[in-house]
Amino acid sequence: MYVSGAYELGKWLAETWEWSLFFTLTVLDHQSGKRAGLPRGVGASERLLLQWTTGSIEARGGYWLAGMESHLYRVTPHFHGIAGGFYEEPSRMAMWAEWRALTFEGVDPETGRAIAARAQVLPIDDAMGAAIYTAKYVNKGMGKLYMGGGLEWRKKPVEERSAAVAPRLPDGPSGAGKKARWRPRFAGKK
Repeated sequence: MYVSGAYELGKWLAETWEWSLFFTLTVLDHQSGKRAGLPRGVGASERLLLQWTTGSIEARGGYWLAGMESHLYRVTPHFHGIAGGFYEEPSRMAMWAEWRALTFEGVDPETGRAIAARAQVLPIDDAMGAAIYTAKYVNKGMGKLYMGGGLEWRKKPVEERSAAVAPRLPDGPSGAGKKARWRPRFAGKK
């Protein structure tokens, strides 16, 4: 059921903005202190996402959109996202290191390895595929959508976009008690 919704939302995202990077950010459960072994939770994970996107994407002139993937048996989520609009091509290694520094929790005394969450930052070859993959988590009903960097003001010029229409809301009353003229949920679906 969510496949067609993810496709329509992803198609609209790919055709409305220029995307150059795909990222996946994991979040560790607490590793030390009195909360060791406990899940990080959604609120703390969201704060880490927003700190990283502000410093690693927005500070480089970029805009971004991310979906949260949560799991039935694990409270700590992770994020998949797309970014674009940078002043210059960002260093993926620097962005990875910034996530690692943000999530660093010390050094494992047995192995000597750093204890930090993982990040994957990749150039996008297929904007449509990356956008659909990111949209999938929102449409599953298990995740949330986050965006920033002035995304809403940085769309491609209309003449560069196809006839893709933004996904629409289902019929229903507006919050003000008036009957709204809402449209079908996804473009192409009547």
